[in-house]
Amino acid sequence: MNSFAPGLKMSLFTLFFLPVLLWLGNWQLDRASFKQGLEFEYLASMVRLPVDLAELDATALGKLENFTKIKAKGRYLDKIFLLDNQTTNGQVGYWVFQPFLTDKSRKNLIVNRGFIPSPVSRSVLPKVESPVGNQVIEATVWPFTGLPPLFQEDDWGDKWPKRIQTKDLTKMGKISGSYPQELRIGAGEPGALEPIAQAEQFDDSKHLGYALTWFGLAVTLCVSYVVFGFSGKRGMRAESN
Repeated sequence: MNSFAPGLKMSLFTLFFLPVLLWLGNWQLDRASFKQGLEFEYLASMVRLPVDLAELDATALGKLENFTKIKAKGRYLDKIFLLDNQTTNGQVGYWVFQPFLTDKSRKNLIVNRGFIPSPVSRSVLPKVESPVGNQVIEATVWPFTGLPPLFQEDDWGDKWPKRIQTKDLTKMGKISGSYPQELRIGAGEPGALEPIAQAEQFDDSKHLGYALTWFGLAVTLCVSYVVFGFSGKRGMRAESN
């Protein structure tokens, strides 16, 4: 019977990648749990009445809980962020973010107005019409779910509107003088575009699927390590050395 001798290289390979695969699997489980928690918060918020920002102090917005509905009076500013690579109902386009200057705090809010389809040519940006004058909107305080990895710097340039590749609220707030917090308006609100499917963003099935994939690769790696260690090829490897 062959003894177990996987060799140094195979052992180091397994010792390096096994913890990585297990960490990735557990990370996806954590993300799934996080999305489940957000879904429960979102469903609970649907019965709450909106909070009027005129009744709050200037710093209250940053302290509001996720999915709190707010009511604000003000006007849209002539600055637009277009978040690229979004899809709605099979169409590819952008999410439109626009600062909203409130009468109460004289501080801008970052309002996600919804989805707009992309023109056929990538060189052409969509034309976004904005309501003129004072408006009263109801919006939802949207949770921050993290930034996707970027393989190159997202250059926003100096011109407006800005086509952006990631929803970097901190950067958006700094450029537009706004609270770094996303507020989403629904259908029928002043300035609302095509609504974004809200509940789909809390689906945990994708993360559970990724977790299963990473754990499956970890099991495959362990089985391969054992089979490799007991295989008769180690003698051939020794001769080749």
